[in-house]
Amino acid sequence: MLKSYRNNRGNLTLKEKSIFIGSLLLFFLGALLWYNYMHRTVVLTPEKLFEETFVEPVTSVRQLEGGNSQSFGNDFWIKFESDTPVHLRNPQEFKTSVAEVGRRWFSEKYPADGCLRDAAVNYEFYMFNSSVVGKTTQGWFLTNKKRKRYFYRHWDM
Repeated sequence: MLKSYRNNRGNLTLKEKSIFIGSLLLFFLGALLWYNYMHRTVVLTPEKLFEETFVEPVTSVRQLEGGNSQSFGNDFWIKFESDTPVHLRNPQEFKTSVAEVGRRWFSEKYPADGCLRDAAVNYEFYMFNSSVVGKTTQGWFLTNKKRKRYFYRHWDM
């Protein structure tokens, strides 16, 4: 027969209470650390975003400027000029898309930029989308071929 080590099933020993409270504290600590890891704020400067995205050195471009927003996920964008074409670090991830989508979004961020009002034939637009459990990452790359102006957006949620 199995021996019962408890005299009364309703009462817990001090050791059992300690193990239960310790396990509960470890669970909540792990949940807090996971939440902070998933929702940490990452601030990328325009230079850092450029270096992570493109093969060329940041010194090869002019008028690099950008912005960011952390209202719903992390959203970073840059614009710059270059006399030579720039190359993405991971071009295989990007697919050609309708340029009007990117042009409209960037024209809201840079309303004074006249190159965003050119004819549609002057643009090339590429985008990527990556979904991993708990995180979606997207990127847009808009090029105005005529004026050699480039726009890039990266965001995740």
